[in-house]
Amino acid sequence: MFQRSLVLVLLGLGAVGCRPQGEIVRYMARPPASTVKAPQDGTYLLYPGTNDPPILVEDLKAGDPIGFTIQQTAAGKRLFAVVGQDQSFNLERGERYAWMLQGRMNPKSLPGADEAGGPDKQRLNSAQRAYDAAAQQLKSAQQNFEAAQRRLEEAQKQSGGQ
Repeated sequence: MFQRSLVLVLLGLGAVGCRPQGEIVRYMARPPASTVKAPQDGTYLLYPGTNDPPILVEDLKAGDPIGFTIQQTAAGKRLFAVVGQDQSFNLERGERYAWMLQGRMNPKSLPGADEAGGPDKQRLNSAQRAYDAAAQQLKSAQQNFEAAQRRLEEAQKQSGGQ
């Protein structure tokens, strides 16, 4: 009985230790997506994957919503970041995302956590990465739109000629 309890305690401690210091909420490749309340005022960073710098840096107040939501769109279900009242940042890259509280993080634990220039430079760099990702998504969407438009026009011609 004692050995079983000890094993369960050790497993529980091991599972807790797997989360990086400062992690508030994560999404791991499949639903459900969860949203929690920010535990304290501070700067929160959204990390994609495990070795990438943050793609969003946002200041929140304690109690503000933070996390992830899955929404039905015309293109199907999509994952979006939740930060405060904003749920508009579409997450299409990777399978793992984590919101981290900057004040609780080990500065060397994640890429970009200790970017030279401090928080303002970190915010600018993450905003640039988010902009670049959105520009790539827009380019891809434009190409898909043009291809779909061509297919529709060809189908209309074929159905009109019969």
